[in-house]
Amino acid sequence: MSHRLICAVVVVVAALTAGSRAAEAQSLRVLPVPWVAADPTIPHQAYNGHATTFKAIARGGNGTYVVEWDFDGNGVYDFSATRSNRYDLSTTFTYPSQATTTTFQATVRVTSNAQVVTGTYPVRVFADVPLDPNAATDRQLQVMRSVAVDDALWYLHNQLTRSGNEEDALTGAQATGYISQADNTIRNAATSGFLWSLSLNGHYAAFPPAYIGALPDAADNAARWANDPYAEDAMRVVNGLLLQATIVGVDAASESNLTGFYPEVQQEPIYGTDDGIGIWIGYNAGEQTITRWATRCRRSRSRTSAASSPRSATPTASSAGASSTSCSRWSTAWCGRRTRPGWSAPGTTRPTPTPTTCRPACGASPACGTPTSSPAARA
Repeated sequence: MSHRLICAVVVVVAALTAGSRAAEAQSLRVLPVPWVAADPTIPHQAYNGHATTFKAIARGGNGTYVVEWDFDGNGVYDFSATRSNRYDLSTTFTYPSQATTTTFQATVRVTSNAQVVTGTYPVRVFADVPLDPNAATDRQLQVMRSVAVDDALWYLHNQLTRSGNEEDALTGAQATGYISQADNTIRNAATSGFLWSLSLNGHYAAFPPAYIGALPDAADNAARWANDPYAEDAMRVVNGLLLQATIVGVDAASESNLTGFYPEVQQEPIYGTDDGIGIWIGYNAGEQTITRWATRCRRSRSRTSAASSPRSATPTASSAGASSTSCSRWSTAWCGRRTRPGWSAPGTTRPTPTPTTCRPACGASPACGTPTSSPAARA
């Protein structure tokens, strides 16, 4: 085959690929947020007098979206707006008070690039739920909690900073996202919390058709990707967190499979997890290990592994030192027992508060000994 023919083939393939990507990017879809990820027909919960947030995203289109909502499903669109953010096609509406519990099949219609698509957003308005939670029964409070969770997940969805195009045929499955915060430690905590919140409510990560590799259940992945906007959020967050993963060694004590309190019970570990290797995720090397030191002294029987999240609040002291005010919040880390080697990430620089500052916070606890300001003594 001549060089000229090879070049011609490459050009044709590149043109076809570009055309395919362009067509895919223009293929408009609308994804209303489901209340139950596995069944979009189950209605969102609402109650008299409380505004309902109608939530949806778009994929494809040309970047400009005319969004219309028909709240009661009667064919008349009650709301219209033009949006440029395809990840937020939402609006709010308060249904007239219902005498009996009523389910509405709201409809969203999106127009972009001369294409029109629609989606259904079912809502059940509970007539007997009061506005005052103090006057509500347990069942009515559950409806209120469901509405609060529904709105909170959408709020976090809108705080996500996204990078990468999930529609890209080559790199779509590598798209990332994080909850933007001025403090990097808070950023990672908020991002991880969002992922946890999604999983607690059944919204698991799914990957786009661009994903190359085996999936446990390809059909389930495809369904979640096509029907649940939060599945994309979860994928982006997982990708973003894993980019910050660092491998660490885990000592035998931290690998213990004891669980529970008084008495602790030996559990069967997940296969392959007792290998002395763990990961931690953080923006920089010191941000999690400082908290682990504090956790170790406050909870001398802690068996937290190197990969799990500490229970204590993340400290705010800088690595250069600490004032007496900030030191008192975590200074027990410098008292008494030695830090387990498995909790120290490579390259970690520990803060060096003075013994006179930190000693009062440790007090006369049996778990605490002589404080020191020497990082080498705790290596």
